[in-house]
Amino acid sequence: MDPKTLERFACPLCHAALEAENEGLRCTQCRAGFPVHNGFLDFSPEIKNQPGLAQKFMESAIIVSLYERWFRPLFTRLGSSIRYVDEMAYLVKYFQPVDGPILDLACGTGFYSRFLAGRVGADRLVGLDLSFAMIQRARQEADAVGKENLRFVRGSAMALPFADASLGAVNCFGALHLFPDPAQAIGEIGRVLQSGGTFTGLTARWRESARARKRQEVFARFSGFKFFDDGMIRRSVEQNGMRLVDIQSSGMLMLFAARKM
Repeated sequence: MDPKTLERFACPLCHAALEAENEGLRCTQCRAGFPVHNGFLDFSPEIKNQPGLAQKFMESAIIVSLYERWFRPLFTRLGSSIRYVDEMAYLVKYFQPVDGPILDLACGTGFYSRFLAGRVGADRLVGLDLSFAMIQRARQEADAVGKENLRFVRGSAMALPFADASLGAVNCFGALHLFPDPAQAIGEIGRVLQSGGTFTGLTARWRESARARKRQEVFARFSGFKFFDDGMIRRSVEQNGMRLVDIQSSGMLMLFAARKM
C-alpha cells in the first residue's frame, strides 16, 4: 500500500490512523480491518445489501450501464429543469476547495469525479460509493479519459473513512435522498471538512402543492427515497458547523452550497 493512501484515509469507525496489512488496511487503534474487494479498498465490508428499492437499483448492472447517459438525465428532467450543464456551472461557481483531498461522495459512475478532477487534479480526488457496480464503472470511465490517478473506494456516507477536518471539499450530487440517514451523513461531512472547505449538493425537494406532496409521500414509502425543503437543509448544515452559502430550487430538485466555519 503506497504511503499516500495511508495518509489520505482514516478508520471510519474511530477516525484513527491506518496501517497496511496484506492487500488491505487495519486501524492502528480499534484494529478494524478494511480489505480489498473486487479491486477496491472496502471501508464498509460489513454492509452486504443496501436497504431500499432505490439503493438496490444502484447495484443493477443494467442501471449502471445506462445511469450516466440515460437514467440520471431522465430522472432530473422528470422533476425539474436542471441539466448537467446547469449542475456543472453551479460547481464552477460554488465548489471552492481549500487544501487537502477532495471527496466526491456517492460518486456513482464518476461523472462529477472526472469533472472535478479536471479542475483540481485527479491526484486530489477520491470517489466513494457503496455500490461495487458503480465504482467499477467509474474506474473504467476515468481510465478511458486518462485519469488513472483518480482513486475510487467503497464506503458508506454514514461513516466516512477520513480524519476530522482533513478534506478540502465534499461534493454530493444526486444521492442525499438515497442515504438511510441523511442527517448522519451531513454530520460526517461537517466532521471531515476543514475550515473554509465547501459542501455542494444536489438532492430531491418537497413540492409546494399538497397533491404533489401526497404523491411524493407514497413514492417515499415504497422506495426509501427522501425529500427535503430549504429549511431542513439549512438547519442540518448549521447544526454541523457549516454556513449555507446558496440554495436554488427547480421543481423537485434543489442545488445548495455550504461552507465549513
